[in-house]
Amino acid sequence: MSNILYNIKQLPLSICTRNTSIIQSEEKLIDASIVNDNNVIKLLPVVDESEIYLEQHNVSDGEMWKNHNRQFVDFIKRCSPTKILEIGGGSGNIYKEYRPKIPWTIIDLNPTINTYNNLIVIRKKFLYTDIKEEDTLIASHFFEHISNHEEFLLTLKRKKVKNFIISIPNMLEYMKYNFPSLHFEHPVLVTENYIDFICNKTGWKIVSKKHYKDHSIFYHLEVSDIGICKKYNINYELNILDAFFSHIKRRIIKLRNYKFYMFGAHFPLYYFLSLGLSEDNILGVIDNDTKKQNKRMYGLNIFTYSPLDIPIGSNICIEMGPYTEEIKQNLDQYNII
Repeated sequence: MSNILYNIKQLPLSICTRNTSIIQSEEKLIDASIVNDNNVIKLLPVVDESEIYLEQHNVSDGEMWKNHNRQFVDFIKRCSPTKILEIGGGSGNIYKEYRPKIPWTIIDLNPTINTYNNLIVIRKKFLYTDIKEEDTLIASHFFEHISNHEEFLLTLKRKKVKNFIISIPNMLEYMKYNFPSLHFEHPVLVTENYIDFICNKTGWKIVSKKHYKDHSIFYHLEVSDIGICKKYNINYELNILDAFFSHIKRRIIKLRNYKFYMFGAHFPLYYFLSLGLSEDNILGVIDNDTKKQNKRMYGLNIFTYSPLDIPIGSNICIEMGPYTEEIKQNLDQYNII
């Protein structure tokens, strides 16, 4: 039985920016709930991915991401893969950093890299039947997008996947930085406790694990025996969730006194609006990704801009979690509120 912890009003199904100036009928903002479901923290309802991933919106730019990709590639190389299947690697960033001489396949709904050399790129939803004879399955910031991890891991086991190597966002650290970890893209709070729990339940062992700053956690998983399924204590997670929501509510009280630009075409904007901030306070959204600029935020009458388009001295709110300090370094001519 699920116990409702928090309600979030009018959360967008997608955060992909839109080319049209007028909100379209298919752009849906719906009410969601964060629940405790038998000691697993989830966001409900679960939404079909066809409504979420309308385009490639995670370009993974900036030094934080470049260093992440370098270290994740080094982590992958430790198991000496001979054939790789990458799920959700549509940007091609991991492949390009690896520079592999081995066969490599990427499956992604909206890839921006094309097939060439030893790389095969397939534009489609990942299905279990896509797993062929690869000895290594990799995924960077994909595992947290899955709603049923038990089914996923059990199926990989039946498909005889030898190595499963993932990078996941450090979701608890993100929330400590006041960045929302739960939304329709991330329907389960995937923590280190949760990974231990679900691997034990489904018969996977953690061969190695590495933290990348407060940003990500790398895991190398191999098939093991199914152990005893034990519940884990989530008091720590619940306390962080409570602190996160308290922070957002306090920030809203302050931000109501300003007209400002919000940095990041991402979920923090929607959380602020859901919890009581008015669209009238927001002059626009700034984003460094050129593909997101000069568009409209999904489901909103708020438009996106390049940092170069914002008048010097403007008020800017930055709530971008572990990326905040890197972003601030390039905005010293503005009033950060």
